[in-house]
Amino acid sequence: MNVTDVESLRERIGELVRERQDLRTTGASRRSLEWNRVQLARRQSELGRALIEQHIAAAI
Repeated sequence: MNVTDVESLRERIGELVRERQDLRTTGASRRSLEWNRVQLARRQSELGRALIEQHIAAAI
């Protein structure tokens, strides 16, 4: 992954965090909160892998 992909993932994570805050503020259903949590966890995992790939590429 390149820097643009990492930045895109960071932006998406930020969006999901803001969405989660809005969901909590408005008393959203457990299902909506769970969907958001799963999406957030997936994007965070992708970001972790992308950062590892960047560091490996930089070390080579």
